[in-house]
Amino acid sequence: MKKKNKRKKERKVKKKDQNIKKKKTKLFSINPFKLYGTYIGMAIGLLLSFITYKSINVICEFSKCKGTSIILILIPLIIGFIAGWTIHGLINIIKE
Repeated sequence: MKKKNKRKKERKVKKKDQNIKKKKTKLFSINPFKLYGTYIGMAIGLLLSFITYKSINVICEFSKCKGTSIILILIPLIIGFIAGWTIHGLINIIKE
């Protein structure tokens, strides 16, 4: 009897370990291009980068900083992409 109980406990522990491993892999295997939150974040980032570009061009009329304005276009776009991906991923995790 004692051996059977030990085996059952060992099986339960193994199943729990397998379930934990499955959950961990789900968290890190989320493809950002399959989540619509990523595209929403990228659209917001694109809008912000347009506003940033316009405001920097107004400031840069009197000095030579056009290269900086082009680089600063990408920053809000990348931040929006990552923020949208993160928020949508968190919502999916909470739903599960």
